[in-house]
Amino acid sequence: MKIGIIQNAPRTGDFSNNLRHIVQGYRTCLDHGAEIVVASAHALCGPGLFDLAARDSFQQQMQLALQTLSRELGAAPLILGAYSTQADEDEEELVAIPPHLTPYLLENDVVEELENGEILEWEGKQLLITTDDTPLLPGTDDFDIIIHTAASPWYAAQISQEAQKRKDESLNNETFVVYAAGVGTAESLLYGGGSGVYSPQGKTLLRLPWFEVDSRVVNLSPPHREADIPHESEPCILAKALQQGIRDTVRQFGYGGVCLSMDFPHSTLLAALAIDALGSANVEGVTFCGAEESAKELGISCKQFSATQLIRHASELLEGEDETALQARIEASLLSTYSESRGLLLLSPLSRRDIMLGQFSLYGESCGLLAPLGNLYEMDLHMLSTEYKERHGRLFGTLAEPHEPAKDLIIHALADCNVSAGRLIRENNFGLEENDVRYVQRRIIASALKRTQIPCSLQVSAPEEQLTIPTAHRLND
Repeated sequence: MKIGIIQNAPRTGDFSNNLRHIVQGYRTCLDHGAEIVVASAHALCGPGLFDLAARDSFQQQMQLALQTLSRELGAAPLILGAYSTQADEDEEELVAIPPHLTPYLLENDVVEELENGEILEWEGKQLLITTDDTPLLPGTDDFDIIIHTAASPWYAAQISQEAQKRKDESLNNETFVVYAAGVGTAESLLYGGGSGVYSPQGKTLLRLPWFEVDSRVVNLSPPHREADIPHESEPCILAKALQQGIRDTVRQFGYGGVCLSMDFPHSTLLAALAIDALGSANVEGVTFCGAEESAKELGISCKQFSATQLIRHASELLEGEDETALQARIEASLLSTYSESRGLLLLSPLSRRDIMLGQFSLYGESCGLLAPLGNLYEMDLHMLSTEYKERHGRLFGTLAEPHEPAKDLIIHALADCNVSAGRLIRENNFGLEENDVRYVQRRIIASALKRTQIPCSLQVSAPEEQLTIPTAHRLND
């Protein structure tokens, strides 16, 4: 038996685009002998729909797209996810169910909505089909293949964990596992692909690349050979994730490229990521303190402005206002006006540490529409910079270790893992100073309201480990 996987990059609510790419992927699989084809839960509708999926107009378009797709199919059925249109009949009245993702089975001119976890008999095989990504625990049901039309976002931890999780699932259930995921960005969440097929012996028969559109076919008949998967380093995959997020955000909102200040510590890395995402012609730098050389080394244009007179006049007008914050806000005003006038998406260079400790001027360094690095700690940024050593040796060749790494560790414990400061000090498994823990604790509490005014960040950390806005009652002990 040969099974095909379509790993497409769906756009939210763009049925014509998504339909076209599914059909292209399906025909590729069919040409390689696929007997059944699987796509992700977002393949047709796209991710990040929320209340849009409840609208009658959306439901009608979705049903029309499913019918159109079914008419394009050949001999192999197609399994993918879409939103349910069924309602439950109560004893007295018809009760509508909130829209939820559910599997669909499509054959030539036939559309059948399935229930999540339904066991389907096909060609003498028992197929369990679900849009739930959670690995199935061993049970009493007997089936030959578990098919996940995946719907969950991608997170950096999955780089090493996802394949092992599916291997364990196949071994524990002694069956094949098919995992089909999409690629893309929605609401700053990343979808990374990494679709795969795993044998009952826990072998990886097929693994599609992260953050790339692809369609392939694998034969489930023995002998089962371990797939030859090209090695990709963790920094390389993380860089691809950030590039995907930048590229998708620019395209989704109709910008002509991106603009960023070249005057901050992480500006060079952010510019390099944007260049890989969009090309150097679509990235423009701005400097107020002579950082044109870095931009020239990267191959992008850079506009130099001087805000000295404006800052001096504003300081006199405000009778000695703090010039550091004043300078950051005036420069941000010029930067945002310049980027908007040129139709460019303004990127903020803030990191996770900057955001959590409030180490930025409100309406200054926080000015921007997207902070791609805002979910990353200094060690993550140092690791990412190693990806650019070979190409830009002068800029990245002599990388110093991150400054004060203990601060990142404390932030992660307090803000991401919800460990109290008292417990962190008492257990002290990392040799932390109590003063450092209390300092970080106070800064996180004090900057909570300030953090509500920052641009969105690309989410590369799992939400179950993250408190969106840590508050005093969560952090005090």
